[in-house]
Amino acid sequence: MGKGDQRKGLLVFENEFQPYRKPTRPQWASICLDSRMPGINTTRSEAFERSTLLSVLSYEVSLDLTTAVDTFYAKTEVRFLSNQVGAKTFIDVVAKELISATLNGRNLDTSAFDGETLFLDQLEVENFLTIEALAKYTNTGEGLHKFTDPADGEVYLYTQFETADARRMYACFDQPDLKATFDLDVIAPSHWQVISNQAATLINPTGDNQLRQPMRSS
Repeated sequence: MGKGDQRKGLLVFENEFQPYRKPTRPQWASICLDSRMPGINTTRSEAFERSTLLSVLSYEVSLDLTTAVDTFYAKTEVRFLSNQVGAKTFIDVVAKELISATLNGRNLDTSAFDGETLFLDQLEVENFLTIEALAKYTNTGEGLHKFTDPADGEVYLYTQFETADARRMYACFDQPDLKATFDLDVIAPSHWQVISNQAATLINPTGDNQLRQPMRSS
């Protein structure tokens, strides 16, 4: 990793989507056509059923990496279509805490949130979902990995989303056939260098030793 422009700290983002599931589910959350529930690993039929139901248009992801040592704030706004009005589905989000979730202006019941999955009901044709979560850094190379380099004492972050770890950084329909465009907005310490596979549209020092850097995909 480099330290371009004399600034220490490197944050690299990549977008990849693969399936992963946990068995605990509320009884009503039967989204599969064969009435089976997602297991620890999403099966081919479960992924097919979700991609048959949904078309994802866009994500707006906002991260604040200045809030705590072990956790970070992650807000996801996702626009998607459903071909069945009133249908149910789920979105993947691995988080320490789910702060809030709204679907089409309606507050969602998050009491069944198991730390990995949020169930969605009463889908409309056009849907707008907002999720605010407190996510955890990892030190195992999954999601948003964080470590301190003993050589210089600086903190470095990088992302690893294979095979199913994008959900560890932000809420998403985490499978490769549900693609969408992204706007990524990052608040980070002002001396960090934030790097993505898209060029930053703005680097804006916000005071309090922070910078804000939005990046947009085409």
